[in-house]
Amino acid sequence: RGAVGAGTATPGAILPIPVNMDVWNAHYRVTAAGTGATAALRLVTVSGTTTTTVGTGTVGTSAINTVAPLLSTAVNITPAFVAAGGRVYCETINDATLAADILFEVVPDPDTALFS
Repeated sequence: RGAVGAGTATPGAILPIPVNMDVWNAHYRVTAAGTGATAALRLVTVSGTTTTTVGTGTVGTSAINTVAPLLSTAVNITPAFVAAGGRVYCETINDATLAADILFEVVPDPDTALFS
């Protein structure tokens, strides 16, 4: 869980990935409304040397405390794999005032040995 502060394309809500993980979704709660219809949040994974935009969610001028999933409400989402040592973060795009709390849905990859 983390916060994305106001400011365009400024990474926030950074989640370090200590073991191989699957990112299933992220949810946002608006803490400062955007000023335009195109205000959005972007979910990004960094795995090794590869940086990937997993998805974006248009928030627009949603009221403070609006809550919604960032990626999808579908049951059959394909998770994004992130290798140990990587990270997941969220950033605002297209708006300098939008801010939100972010909650990540991540689980250890099924093939990861958590204990040795």
